[in-house]
Amino acid sequence: QNKVMPVDPDTTKYCEDHHVSLQHMEGDTMDPKKLEEIGAARSDCIVCMFDSSAASNTDDLTDSELITTIQSLGKLNYQKVVKRPRLVSMVHSRDTLKLIKGATEEAGLVADFILSNELESGALVQVLMDPDLEKVFNEVLSANSKELLSLQSGKVLEQDFPGFSSDYLYTDKRLKVKFQQIQKCARKNGQIAIGLILDNPKGEDKVVLIPEMQTEFELGAQDRVVVIGDFKDAYA
Repeated sequence: QNKVMPVDPDTTKYCEDHHVSLQHMEGDTMDPKKLEEIGAARSDCIVCMFDSSAASNTDDLTDSELITTIQSLGKLNYQKVVKRPRLVSMVHSRDTLKLIKGATEEAGLVADFILSNELESGALVQVLMDPDLEKVFNEVLSANSKELLSLQSGKVLEQDFPGFSSDYLYTDKRLKVKFQQIQKCARKNGQIAIGLILDNPKGEDKVVLIPEMQTEFELGAQDRVVVIGDFKDAYA
């Protein structure tokens, strides 16, 4: 049975201040009828959080639930909706990622997937190689710290390159810029640039982390800059 769950006060206040409507629902996401009941088709964004800690759940089972949920979302009635909701979810196994992306495309949805296990193992390896990094990760991952954000390149570069977003959006035009310049733009916004996510319409996006300052990139409006900044920067 679907039920509304309480949202913590800080998140509630932030959403109210920014005129964002947020609902935390708990129930069966694999049943299209129940998704219709909660108005999933009218959402701007749906974040799926599966209870992977449950004794009955395994990584494969959780990813299977996600695939079924995506298929159920694809069956909803979107006739009165201008734009289908964006889906955000963790994926536990890279082996199932291709199947999940295929189901997402078939459902007509756009999604962001996070390989949580790889993030955890990657962080652990870095700490083992350089123990001083433990303090950095503790700071970044603490409740009151800065956040790791993925921002549209135009949001970071607009100040030094006016019109970048509007002129380059949905075109093949590229802007040649060194990472040093990207870092300079980010610092003006109170952020630290640590990498890029380069858009690849034909396959997986390319992630570049901690490039040399003099490395030159050709950026389009669909590319993203990875920064350490305030959570509010993602919605500014």
